[in-house]
Amino acid sequence: MEIPYTVKPRPDTGLYNAKLGIWLFLASEVMLFGALFSSYVLLRVGAEPGTWSMGLMDLYVGAGNTMVLIASSMFVVLAWAELKQGNLAGYKKWKWATIACAVLFLFVKWGYEWPSKFKHYDVWLNNPTVLHEKFEEGYHEVASHGEHADDEHEHGDAAHGGDVEEHVEKIYTTRFFKEESKDSQLAFDDAWRNGTLALSGHINAYEEAQIDVLITGWKADAGVSEADAEKALAKQGAEDAAGLRLNGGLLSEKKTDYDTAKRAEYALGQAGFTVALSVT
Repeated sequence: MEIPYTVKPRPDTGLYNAKLGIWLFLASEVMLFGALFSSYVLLRVGAEPGTWSMGLMDLYVGAGNTMVLIASSMFVVLAWAELKQGNLAGYKKWKWATIACAVLFLFVKWGYEWPSKFKHYDVWLNNPTVLHEKFEEGYHEVASHGEHADDEHEHGDAAHGGDVEEHVEKIYTTRFFKEESKDSQLAFDDAWRNGTLALSGHINAYEEAQIDVLITGWKADAGVSEADAEKALAKQGAEDAAGLRLNGGLLSEKKTDYDTAKRAEYALGQAGFTVALSVT
């Protein structure tokens, strides 16, 4: 049985099967991304002030990468047009331009945008004393040597607390609001006063956070033998695997980075252990 209009267009519509199939595919893409964008808009509009990360994306980098995508679409159409005209050299020229756009796009993604997303995590504090102590420890030097350094000269250490708070507020405002407003000031003041400000890889990651991996228990009924469980602990660097399985405790006195800690949590969970991670 021969399928009609696989190459020649229908006389009534002017379309052949492949073109109609592409149109249907594009329609499905519009519905898929329409749903995703609508969900994003609803989540963003409905978010409470000070909880939506506004400053994690670079507007200019995103706009530049969008232009690269548009240019690549134009180049591939030009390549197709040259091929239709039998101009193989012109086709190769525009096809290589398309490939160059693809390489540039992936370079920006892998080299700039994606690495920080793979390590993105938040630590939400709920104790004002701990929050103020950590921020004072982390930002004391950079804040006191910034634009308020003169105040430090005049007022001594009394100026430091204010310097740190103002410095952190600028970072917080950039991330969650992009620009200062009454809403940003109220949200920051409330979070600072109650100790519920977010510490994240984008706020305090001048240095990668260090993680303690704590074994809190082992499930004997998890379907894993004692020997295999202890072997899993040893593989993660435990010195006393038997003692850890029986009594729990820190996997290692040496702290580890976030990625390694999460991998250990997953591997030990498969071996029947319950694991708690804490940021230091």
